[in-house]
Amino acid sequence: MQNPSVFISYSHDSDSHKDWVYQLACELVKNGVEVTLDQWDIQLGSNIHKFMEKGLTNADRVLVVCTDNYNTKSNEGLGGGLAMKRIFLLLNYFLLKIPPSLFHALEK
Repeated sequence: MQNPSVFISYSHDSDSHKDWVYQLACELVKNGVEVTLDQWDIQLGSNIHKFMEKGLTNADRVLVVCTDNYNTKSNEGLGGGLAMKRIFLLLNYFLLKIPPSLFHALEK
């Protein structure tokens, strides 16, 4: 039986949030989940659109780590502009792969 795979989608709100997502990904890997995460799967100069498309296409599930910033970027088209629009188009296309979202409260 093949290990389940997940693509993690999140916003780079702060260093502590990025670290929290990294730790989450590490825990998933420890528990036998194949994780696609930008922090270890993208190198400088990589094509972000291809990364997202491949990650979303190949993953069994998409894990969306929602924060207020993530929600604002998605609703208002802020942040990565075309990249954000593209990921949400792809997320809508792969809607069946999205489990209940995980909310991470940031320290204020």
